[in-house]
Amino acid sequence: MNVGNQGNINIHTQTLIILGGSNITTNASLDANGGNITINAGVIAQLENSNITANAVKGSAGNIQITTQGLFKSEDSNIIAASERGINGTTSITTEKTRQDNSLQQQPSNFTDTNQASATSCLVRDNAIKVRAIMGWHCPPYNLLHRR
Repeated sequence: MNVGNQGNINIHTQTLIILGGSNITTNASLDANGGNITINAGVIAQLENSNITANAVKGSAGNIQITTQGLFKSEDSNIIAASERGINGTTSITTEKTRQDNSLQQQPSNFTDTNQASATSCLVRDNAIKVRAIMGWHCPPYNLLHRR
């Protein structure tokens, strides 16, 4: 029996989300060769038993090339280019290098007491309430005090 090779898949997108048992596949049967999968995506989420495969039975498996800034993959999801009796394909995942040195700064360990911040932001004088904003926050109505 003469069988044809599988086609190639090319995906170019900013966000690729593969969920709930979804598959991107160029799997081949019998003597056919698997197709190639090329993915260029800003971010990839591959979750919930979802697979990217370029497999074959007797022929050569395809190749998988992924270029992304971030790949978030659950343990039950797979990226595979394998052949049962032929030549395995290659799987290549390239992430852009992002320099993060000096991008994190030490944060203060003395946190603001929110109760104290609310208490000092509401002033009551002679049945007149003056609300002073602290960092964009205003006193909620339940913190307002009034005299009789």
